[in-house]
Amino acid sequence: MGPFPSPKLPSRYRDGAMTLLPRPVVRAVLRARDAMMRAADAIVPPEAALLDEVAGVGRTAALHLVAKHHVANHLAAGPKTKDQLARLTGLRPELLERVMSLLVARGIFRVDKAGRYDNTRTSSALVSENERSMRAMAEYFGAPFNLVAWANLEGGLRSGAPVFDATHGADIWEFFAKHEEHGRLFAAAMSELTNIDAPMIAAGYPFERFERICDVAGGRGTLLAAILARHARPRGVLVEADYVLDEAKQYLAERRLAERVDRVVGNFFEALPRGHDAYLLKDILHDWDDTRAIAILKNVRAAMKPSAKVLVCELPIDHLRPEYPAPISDLQMLVVTGGGKQRSEAQFRALFEAANLSLSDVRHLAVPMSIFEASPR
Repeated sequence: MGPFPSPKLPSRYRDGAMTLLPRPVVRAVLRARDAMMRAADAIVPPEAALLDEVAGVGRTAALHLVAKHHVANHLAAGPKTKDQLARLTGLRPELLERVMSLLVARGIFRVDKAGRYDNTRTSSALVSENERSMRAMAEYFGAPFNLVAWANLEGGLRSGAPVFDATHGADIWEFFAKHEEHGRLFAAAMSELTNIDAPMIAAGYPFERFERICDVAGGRGTLLAAILARHARPRGVLVEADYVLDEAKQYLAERRLAERVDRVVGNFFEALPRGHDAYLLKDILHDWDDTRAIAILKNVRAAMKPSAKVLVCELPIDHLRPEYPAPISDLQMLVVTGGGKQRSEAQFRALFEAANLSLSDVRHLAVPMSIFEASPR
């Protein structure tokens, strides 16, 4: 694969900074979109609607390929033919054309009468320089190591054994330690999700009440940076592995926040920094079964002073009234973790109680994310 450009995103694809719309407005828009999709399915034969769902794996694989080879980045510099894209990606033009045809048919890319491909508003989210890029997520979700685990879903449902472990002979964390390139891709994909969630979380909770906020396993500090940028009072503590903290140092410095954040090597199964006002756990508990999730919360509880709060930021699920994307995230947890899952409010309450904490507040955000606040009992 040849070098790929990382141009500034053209203005025709830029929506500007993320707009913090009220939650009822966002939910109304999402429900209207869902209703229109259901209405479209209602006017075609049921077998046609079902076949479209069944063929979803083809779209996932195609998006993985164009994301891996940075096709949208190349098109951000201007429309290109299949031959031009083939030279830039190292792929065969006649075969790449077939992949692009599927994505054009789905409205992800466009092609003109001269055979030149271009980005659409949707594919602009595959451009690396887009502040809300999903390029790494598209590459990760369709990666062979992830799809082959999904293909073994039935075995996990029959045996109860972790699907990923049975597929790869190691749990996902051991697998990433052995295959560092896959681990880096996973970390980049998770960072992209946090880029979307972080502004909403920062705006959706009164963080200014705290002097010191400890972000446990907070990656390079994306969420912590969003909170500190919006709220002038708090200082931050970022707990992560040493190699992650090296990246965090640069990330925070680029945002002129390095002096407001202390970086501490550690993890949530070990003793945590004590005496802070708030402890953040974003998308941590859903990776673990109840026993280990409680162990994590007990570790946090041991570090908390009586007035402190633990803030669990996760996507809740209601199996009686499921709303997308909670069910697909829940299934991804089933496939790749050893007992992890999306949880309901009642399940979070039970976890907190088992860790000597009490659920004291729940804030549902505009994005599919909620903040569960717990206090020491």
